[in-house]
Amino acid sequence: MMFLLFVLTGCSKKDDSPALSTFTNFEKVGNADFSARYEHTATAFDGKLWVIGARVDGGPALNDVWYSEDGKNWIEATANAAFPPRYDHTATVFNNKLWVIGGTNGSDFKNDVWYSSDGVNWTEATANAAFPPRERHRTLVFDNKLWIIGGYNGSDLADVWNSGDGITWTKVTDNAVFMGRDFFSTAVFDNKMWVIAGDSNSGLLADVWYSSDGANWTQATTDAGFAPRFSQATAVFENKLWVIAGKDMVKRYNDVWYSSDGVNWTQFLEHAAFSERNYHTATVFKDKLWVIGGYGAEALHDVWASNND
Repeated sequence: MMFLLFVLTGCSKKDDSPALSTFTNFEKVGNADFSARYEHTATAFDGKLWVIGARVDGGPALNDVWYSEDGKNWIEATANAAFPPRYDHTATVFNNKLWVIGGTNGSDFKNDVWYSSDGVNWTEATANAAFPPRERHRTLVFDNKLWIIGGYNGSDLADVWNSGDGITWTKVTDNAVFMGRDFFSTAVFDNKMWVIAGDSNSGLLADVWYSSDGANWTQATTDAGFAPRFSQATAVFENKLWVIAGKDMVKRYNDVWYSSDGVNWTQFLEHAAFSERNYHTATVFKDKLWVIGGYGAEALHDVWASNND
């Protein structure tokens, strides 16, 4: 396995002003009915929260699919989806379908692509996409295309691929200017794709990059102010980028940071109500910011939501 003005170097200052956001912390919604897990995915689709696949303590990779209309009560859509068990995959919503891409079962890397209109019945778009097999990558939907960025398949990757249908994939760049990395986070924000922190061959990172075409990347900051980390979660909420928890080489975090421009970052919570964790997920659902599962001292299946009304 990673300015001329002070204000452009990022910010580690904590601002306690409640006017910055409509929420002040997270509140626990409950423990989900699915097994404790990490390296899963969570996605909002069709008015529901969806959790797909995972890694579990002492057990095999999973290919189950769960959904909830309120984050508290969960229904198993299928215990064994058509796609093989996996973790460190990605899931997203594109063309009114759920998509699952790549990942690993612990013994091999995958580059298959699957989609579903209901979370129960899955169709294989391609068993062998043009991009190399991988895990720990990220998938975005931008400019009416699916995008695959980076990841790991024995070494850290910095390639970028896109597809208009999930079947035919085009290599945008084989080696983006940002360092090859895995366990980073991404988002679409301000009409750009963003790459944030993660693990690289040179160590853990706290940098932030953006691109409007996937080929040309600009470094917003070399040091966002939060500690270098990997397996954090990122979401766009209240017109801000949010970075939530994660881990360095020694400790896990339960801090929460935000930025309105990707350059200047503010610590919103030094210690959120949820416990320290990494390998968790964050998503926006019903006008709240959600954090689901992950790994702390053990695998987790707790569900948390921002406490805005």
